[in-house]
Amino acid sequence: MHNNAAPSLCELLTPALQRVPDYWQGPTEDPETDFDADCVGCPVREKVPETWTWVEDAYVDSAQPGLGNGGNDEMLYNDTGQLVVTGAVREDLILFLKTL
Repeated sequence: MHNNAAPSLCELLTPALQRVPDYWQGPTEDPETDFDADCVGCPVREKVPETWTWVEDAYVDSAQPGLGNGGNDEMLYNDTGQLVVTGAVREDLILFLKTL
C-alpha cells in the first residue's frame, strides 16, 4: 500500500479490522528470518527478528497519522458483503501473486 501500512500480502488480504495494528520492518540480511516468504513481506508478531526491535524507526504503527491500515479490502467481499477471500482462496491468490 502507498503508506506502507500492510506488511505483507497476507495482511493485505485480511479484512482491515483484523490486520495487525503495528509491525517492525528491517533489513533483509537473512532470508530465513528477515522475510516471510509464505506471506510475501515482513514477518509479524512472534516472527519479528529481535534486532529489528532495537531500531525505533523500524516500527510502523497504523494508529499514527498517515499510516492507517484501514480500507482497501473491498475485493475481499462479494456484492452482499460476505467475506469470500478466505482459506484456500486466499492462499491460492497469494500463490498466484507470487508468480507475477
